[in-house]
Amino acid sequence: MDLRTFLDEREILDLFEEADQLTLASARVWKSVTRSSSTGVSVEVEGTSVSGSGTVPKAIRARGFLRTTRSARDFCNLVNPSDLEGRKIWDDGIKEYESRTLQPEGFLVYTSSKAALGGLISSRDFVSVSLTRVLRGGLCVVSVDVSDKVPDLYPTRGSYVRGACVISAFHVAPGEEGGQQGLHVTHAARTDLRGWLSQSLILQGTADAEIAFFRKWQSWATT
Repeated sequence: MDLRTFLDEREILDLFEEADQLTLASARVWKSVTRSSSTGVSVEVEGTSVSGSGTVPKAIRARGFLRTTRSARDFCNLVNPSDLEGRKIWDDGIKEYESRTLQPEGFLVYTSSKAALGGLISSRDFVSVSLTRVLRGGLCVVSVDVSDKVPDLYPTRGSYVRGACVISAFHVAPGEEGGQQGLHVTHAARTDLRGWLSQSLILQGTADAEIAFFRKWQSWATT
């Protein structure tokens, strides 16, 4: 399949500009949600509404440091795997995962998630395109919803609620912290889970998930 079926170069450039703003730029205001003392991971939410629409969900961002000799490319391959088993290494909430290579770059990805918070958040599924490019001294993996462009290829399955990954961006760069070498990792996401969910419930579930991800990533980083 061709990447241009889903995104043109202008749209791709806009995506990476948004990824830069979410993961690296300091212009936006962020409010702390929680910090894990065991992992050193901080989770934040956008402190102001996105201009233009009150219906656009706020982004949530998690930042941490992985002590490791692995490369930024290794991490990008971890978070953007080719199969379900690869995703299960770090994502306990994943239920289904399918990835198709696009030409000349990128992947078309279908995922479904298990119910969360004791069933308060029911299972969701997503269809997105994922791309990896160099960004400000590191690598950036960006994903964006394309479900409306492939409705016949990936119709909603079973009782899932079709969510939308408005944007998900991982930025990873080699660095040092406390005299140890490793990777500075930032993950920012703006996700529309749809359905009848309170923002506080979404924030709680997302913050818990981000901290769990970093624990899994650190375990991977040291093996």
